Amino acid sequence: MEKKTLSLSSLSPLNKFPLPRFRTKIEEIQQRKEEELKSLKLHNQKLQQELQSTNQGFLELKGQLQSGQKEHELALQTLQDQVACQSAESQEQVETILSENDALRTNLAALEQIQTSKTQEMNLMREQVAALGDELQQRQNEKEALAAQRDDFNTQLQESLRGNTRLMEQVQELRQEKERLLQELDEVRKVSLIAANRLIWGWCEEQPAFTYS
Repeated sequence: MEKKTLSLSSLSPLNKFPLPRFRTKIEEIQQRKEEELKSLKLHNQKLQQELQSTNQGFLELKGQLQSGQKEHELALQTLQDQVACQSAESQEQVETILSENDALRTNLAALEQIQTSKTQEMNLMREQVAALGDELQQRQNEKEALAAQRDDFNTQLQESLRGNTRLMEQVQELRQEKERLLQELDEVRKVSLIAANRLIWGWCEEQPAFTYS
């Protein structure tokens, strides 16, 4: 009787389990976002330093301009009080002072415009940093969710492996039981054959001998 062997690979429902590469992908995304956030923070610090320096220079120049403007206004008032008796040269000096005063006002307006532009750029940078922080937090949450899925998958994998181990043990037990039964069947066949032979020989001896005439 031919013995049929069972293949272990045909008994296992899970031959191969591909391991996910979630962690590597998430770490690459998080590292890139952290580098972008670090670059933005450095740029933000540089802008803050430039803004502080500009503000300081603006305040100093504004003070100088205001002081000069007051001096010019005082001189202008004095000249206006004396305009009736001043010569053409005095009138030219008044016009010069007025021109300088207009130039000071123009410079002051330009400085205020620069300060406004720097403030807008700083606010935009803060919004970008906040948005990047939110995105980084979202990536972190996704990483945690993927890690939980990976843990669940590993748990299922371990349970499947344990189930396969128990199944292989049962198969091994069945093989041993089959071999034992085959051995017993072989013994029974041998005993039956010996008994049959003895019965045949006994029957033959009991029969009368035949004679030929």
